[in-house]
Amino acid sequence: MGLSRTLWCCLLGWGAATVLCGCGDAGAKQKGKVRLVMATTVLREIEPRYKEAIARFEATHPHIEIEWLTVAGNYYDKVLLMIAGRNAPDLMWMGQGFVEFAERGALLDITDRVAKEVDTSKYPPLLLKWYRRNDRQYGVPFGIDTQFIIYNKQLFDEAGVPYPQDGWDYADFLDKARKLTKDRDGDRRIDQYGFSGELDFTTFGAEIISADAKQALCNNPAMIDYLQTNLDLIHKEKVSLQGKGGGDATLDESTSLFHQQRVAMMLMFTWDLPFIRQRFADMKWDLVTNPKVRQNGHWASSQAIVISSATKHPDEAWEFAKTFFGEEFQRSMSDLLLPTDQALAARLAAENRSPNVHAVLMRATPSMRSLPRVPNMTELLAFWYDARDSVRAGRATPKEAMVRAEKQINRAIQKHARRES
Repeated sequence: MGLSRTLWCCLLGWGAATVLCGCGDAGAKQKGKVRLVMATTVLREIEPRYKEAIARFEATHPHIEIEWLTVAGNYYDKVLLMIAGRNAPDLMWMGQGFVEFAERGALLDITDRVAKEVDTSKYPPLLLKWYRRNDRQYGVPFGIDTQFIIYNKQLFDEAGVPYPQDGWDYADFLDKARKLTKDRDGDRRIDQYGFSGELDFTTFGAEIISADAKQALCNNPAMIDYLQTNLDLIHKEKVSLQGKGGGDATLDESTSLFHQQRVAMMLMFTWDLPFIRQRFADMKWDLVTNPKVRQNGHWASSQAIVISSATKHPDEAWEFAKTFFGEEFQRSMSDLLLPTDQALAARLAAENRSPNVHAVLMRATPSMRSLPRVPNMTELLAFWYDARDSVRAGRATPKEAMVRAEKQINRAIQKHARRES
């Protein structure tokens, strides 16, 4: 017999999981009701939206009660531990780690339910494909995570530099970054940088592994160009703050530089939006799509609530899952995600609020590039991240780092293939 969910919460050290809706209160549950457990990651800005969605659902489905677990730290590993202990939640948040769960048979196949009940024309095919494996559907995403560049309009105005426009290219980006990099007080030290962060590898047409996960692709000219160009922006052009407070700095540290008028442009992500709206409320700022280097590109991922194949209540779980890709929840999340319902996203864009986040993100949608959905992607990415960081720290050249990453990734792919055969 499996341990109770409440006991698993304690054994996993949660901190790691905080029970927000009733875990440990089983005795207070009314008999005859269906109880569903949903596990999600922890993000302060999102929690009120989940609470509201749960309350609305329970009000219209009085025979169902929702127990909500928030899992901090290494979310995927901890949920896999619950599954291995036969204490799988009925529903769970899922993002980039989806394939590992699907490959383990941990997710409910909802292909037929989607065909009967979901208007798939609302969603770009790529978004539904992100939650498909072997031609079977396991989830319907409710939001898209992606990246963009935020810029300080005041600094552009003061320098007489035109604002960046969607569709710009690397030459235009570099020209603006140069013009907005300044020694304000004449002490021969830069006080204001044109850019903070890095140009994403997707804009160079670089890939880490092949779509079928059978070989590493990181040791190629496009990836080397990506690494070298970002180094050159720091050390040769001296227009970028990466490694000097941007890039891997904390959100508070990197946005402080923007707020202090020391950075004119900065790479940001959709999940940063609530923070930067509050932090920059006293500033004139806007956002723009990534500049084209070799191609248009924006790293992207998505979020969904999926159903466990072990649930004892698949019909009730499906009813609850529909809450999240429905319009009401997507709208409630639209200040930090691009809705996957493109009609809703278009309506939000048409409201023309300033800055018009949804209009810019919709223009980025055709060039969104997701990482391959493969079972051991987390392991493979760790090798690439380590190699990339060694370049940033000056411990290896781009070529040296990518040769090492290529070997490590290929060995891991071969090991995984032997294990699966």
